[in-house]
Amino acid sequence: MINDHGICYNRYPCYYKDDAKNCLYDFDDIMDKLSIDYFLVFGSCMAAVRELDFILDDNDIDIAIIGHKDMRHKLILKLKHNGFSIGKTKIINNVIKQVHVFKYGIFLDLFFYDREGDILVSSKEVYNKQYKHFKIPCYVEFYDRMFRIPYPLEEYLRSIYGDKWETITVAEYKGDK
Repeated sequence: MINDHGICYNRYPCYYKDDAKNCLYDFDDIMDKLSIDYFLVFGSCMAAVRELDFILDDNDIDIAIIGHKDMRHKLILKLKHNGFSIGKTKIINNVIKQVHVFKYGIFLDLFFYDREGDILVSSKEVYNKQYKHFKIPCYVEFYDRMFRIPYPLEEYLRSIYGDKWETITVAEYKGDK
């Protein structure tokens, strides 16, 4: 959303659930049309599994896309054509690695990973999670649709949030509390 001063601001999915759901549905429809698989990751994955809802104090929806280097520009154009605004984009060696997009004031963080053996390389030097979490898709029903999530789920969430993944808040994880 753009305020009266021309500054973009974010609407938290947990407070604007209909907008967040519509944003995710619109994204899902585009990905389906392009035949690109993706995963809910980080706080969005934890929220879908643990809360069956958007999680309090998480300010975006996190998406992981593995591979598809040749489709990344086409995806961004398709998102823009379908009403998404394109924000900050990280490009390394002419390859898109991360894009912030938003619609209805809801941010989606798209993380693109390239597989190198059993390691996923992202916009950071090396994503230190093994590819194994993304080999076998697992699904969760979230707002009446099925979404891919990493597997084994608990191992994945523990690798990010530790043993308290079942109770930790995003603010606690980020050190805000």
